[in-house]
Amino acid sequence: MAIGLVLATFGMRAALCERKRVFFLLPQFLLVGSGNAFMSTGKLDFFVTESPTGVKTTGTGLFLGTLSFGFFFSSLLVWIVNKVTGGKNGGWLAKTINQGRLDCFYGLLTILVVGEFEI
Repeated sequence: MAIGLVLATFGMRAALCERKRVFFLLPQFLLVGSGNAFMSTGKLDFFVTESPTGVKTTGTGLFLGTLSFGFFFSSLLVWIVNKVTGGKNGGWLAKTINQGRLDCFYGLLTILVVGEFEI
């Protein structure tokens, strides 16, 4: 899981690319996707191997519950960022990419991932 968090943190380098409007984001997206793959595998392995014999299916359900909570939280985060930063130009996540500030949004995601790594 630590490998996944480290890869996700490096993947948020997209803030630097986006700052200059360079759209070579494929390496960052590959890093973030690889990080998610490592984290998901690690979580599922933890729930299956560390659960007592009678509750292994409950562990799998908890794993899927954490995934669904993550999807819900990401939608909530986008909504909050739109409400807080929504200004004249549409805030950080504007309708057009040239008016938005995706570098700030990726920076916020970097802070959240590093904070998760610390926990």
